[in-house]
Amino acid sequence: STERNLSTNKQFGARARWGGAAALTLLGGYGHSSVSYSAPVYRSSASNQNSFDVGVNYRVGAALVVGSVLRFTRTEADQALIQPNGTSLSNTTTGRSIELTAQWDASAQTRTNTRVSWTNQTNSGVSSRDYSGLTGSFDFSYVPTAKLSFTGSLGRDAGTNSTSITATDIRTNTLIAGRSENSQVANNLALGVNYAATSKINVNAGVQYRHSTIVDALNAGTLGSSREYGDMSRNMSLGANYAISRNWSMACKLAHIERNVGGTLPFKYGATTANCSTQYTLR
Repeated sequence: STERNLSTNKQFGARARWGGAAALTLLGGYGHSSVSYSAPVYRSSASNQNSFDVGVNYRVGAALVVGSVLRFTRTEADQALIQPNGTSLSNTTTGRSIELTAQWDASAQTRTNTRVSWTNQTNSGVSSRDYSGLTGSFDFSYVPTAKLSFTGSLGRDAGTNSTSITATDIRTNTLIAGRSENSQVANNLALGVNYAATSKINVNAGVQYRHSTIVDALNAGTLGSSREYGDMSRNMSLGANYAISRNWSMACKLAHIERNVGGTLPFKYGATTANCSTQYTLR
């Protein structure tokens, strides 16, 4: 049998910048996002998040900009933790981080962006999901010619990654209501290349590797003794963009993903997807 599930996503945000072309620039922003599902089995994945950040950038010279940002996030999930008996408990994730950033234009063709953060993340529902430590990222772009460009990204961040699963325990023939996952720390590596074949056609390709540390709250049956396991995924993609006219454009992409997840209900899969889309821009 099949069950219809409608996902409702809401997002809005605002950002402010003061300083213009001056050496010192003040920054600030606020964001809100929420997701909900019509199917009861996905109730543990519904959440509301609010984020706020304030920071400052300082231009040291023509090639270097340094900055610092204070960031606060709060994610609330009313039914985040699914227990073996089918009941659920709420969880609030509160994140605080201090970030140091640097943008360096090493040459006319090369730009790097570096971020080092001290992150503290606490959870009201299960303390084993808490994280306190260093996170950060390093991004680069290299444009050797007018037609060819390369990008890369290496990152380590703390955050959430919730899902819900239904399954039957063959030993007792009883239904397991679901599982709520949380990614304490995720390490990510991505590489990409873009080639302007003509003035209207761009071809791009990319690879991505991601490894996350997950806390399985359902496995233990109690909130105080959850276990950790890994979630590894690899993604490869090939795409092309075509500027049909001044207003119309088209894009196609072929992608393959492989994922291997441990835990109480381990699973792995591989999937190949293909999609095309068109866009009309009012000018």
